[in-house]
Amino acid sequence: MEIEINSRSLLTVLFRHKLRFLAVFGLIFLIGLAYASSRERTYEAHGSFVVKFGEGGRPAINSPEEKTPQMNINDSKEIIQSYVKIMSSAELLRNVLKTVGIAKVYPDLAEDTKDQSVLEQIAALQLAKSLVIVTDSKSNVIEVAVRHKDPVIASELANQLMDQFLTRQIQVYNTPQTDFLKQQVVDIKGQLDKSQQEFFDFKKSLEINDIDQEMAQLLQEKRDISGMAFESVTTAQTTLSAMEAKAADLRSTYKEGSSVLKKMDEGIAQAREQLEMRKSELDSMNAPDSPLAVRVQKINERLAFLEQQRGRYNELKQRVQMDEDNYKYYQQRGEEARVNSVLNQENITRITIVDHPTVPLKSLPMRRLLIMMAVMMFAGFAGLVVVTFSELLDERFSTPEQLKASFKLPVLTTFNSVKNGSQNG
Repeated sequence: MEIEINSRSLLTVLFRHKLRFLAVFGLIFLIGLAYASSRERTYEAHGSFVVKFGEGGRPAINSPEEKTPQMNINDSKEIIQSYVKIMSSAELLRNVLKTVGIAKVYPDLAEDTKDQSVLEQIAALQLAKSLVIVTDSKSNVIEVAVRHKDPVIASELANQLMDQFLTRQIQVYNTPQTDFLKQQVVDIKGQLDKSQQEFFDFKKSLEINDIDQEMAQLLQEKRDISGMAFESVTTAQTTLSAMEAKAADLRSTYKEGSSVLKKMDEGIAQAREQLEMRKSELDSMNAPDSPLAVRVQKINERLAFLEQQRGRYNELKQRVQMDEDNYKYYQQRGEEARVNSVLNQENITRITIVDHPTVPLKSLPMRRLLIMMAVMMFAGFAGLVVVTFSELLDERFSTPEQLKASFKLPVLTTFNSVKNGSQNG
C-alpha cells in the first residue's frame, strides 16, 4: 500500500499500528533497561611517565665535556610513539597477565578456555581493550590507565604494566654494538686520514690552497691589468684636456711668446707625449710580445689549467667531507652506545614514573541516563520502521487519499465502518 508523505497520513498509520509500535518500543526499552541495570561498575587505575630528552635525557658518563645532542620535536614524538607501541604490544600484555594471573584477572575466561596459548592471546586482547594510553603533543608525559571491575586488580595491572614496560624498553634499546662501533670509528678514521693526505698532496702539486680562491685572485689580477692600462689613458687624456683649457685662458691674458705661454705649451707637449705613450701601452696589450700581454697570457693559461683540475679537486674535497661526516657520525654513535650500555647495566633509563597507580576509590560514571536516552531513540526508530513496513505490506485502503492516489479518481463520499450489525456515527 502506498503511503502519502504528510503529517496526517503518518499519524494515521502510526495510530493504526500502535500495538506493533508499542510492542517493538517496549521490547527494546526493556532490553536496554536490563542492560543498563546489570552493568558492572568499572574502576580505572591511573599512572604516568615522563620522558626526558636533551641534557636531562641521560647522565654524562666519563665525558663531562661532551654535551648530549639536542633532539628536535619530531624525534621526540617518534620516541614517545615508540614507547606507546611497546606498552601496548601483545607480548608485554601477556607478561603482565602471567605475572598477575590470568585466572585472577579473567576467571570466567580461564574456566572456558583450556588451551593455555589461546587463553593468553584472548586475555591479552581483552586487556588491550581495557588499556588507555594518552599522550600530549605539548608535553613529554605518557598517561596510562587500566580498567577492571575490581579496583585492586586494576591497580595491580597498571603497576605491573609500568614495571614491565620499563624493563622491556631497556631490552629493546639495549644495543650491544660498542665494540663494533669502536672498530668502525678506527676504520673510518684511517680512511679519513688517507683521503685528507691525498687531497693535501693534490693541492700541493697544484701549488694552491683553495682552487676557487686562487682562480678568483687570478681573475682579479687580470681585471686590474686591463683596468690600469685603460685608467692611465683616461688620466692622461683628462690631464691634457685640463692643460689645454688653462692655456686657452692664459692666451686671453698674455701675449704670444710670453714665458708663461711657452712654459704652458711645453707642459702640453709633454702631456701629449704621455697620452700617446699610454695609448701605445694599451694597444700593445693585443701584441703577443708585450709585457702586459705576456702576463695576461700566463694568467689565462693558469686559469685554464686550474679549470681542468677542478673536477679532480672537487672529487677529493667531497670525499674528505664525506669521510669527516661519517667519522663524526660513528664517533657519536659509538659514544651513545657506550653510554647506553652503562645505563642498561645500571638499569638507568630516560623514563621516570611520575604517578604510581593506586587503588581507585570511585568507579567510572555509569551513564545510565545517557544509555537509556539512546535506547529510547533507537526503540522509537525501530518502532517506526516496523510500522512503515507493516503499512506497506497492508493491501487495504484506510484513507480517501490512498483511494484517490491508486485509482486516479475523485472520492465522492465516505462512510464509517459497521461493527456487530450496528452503524456507528
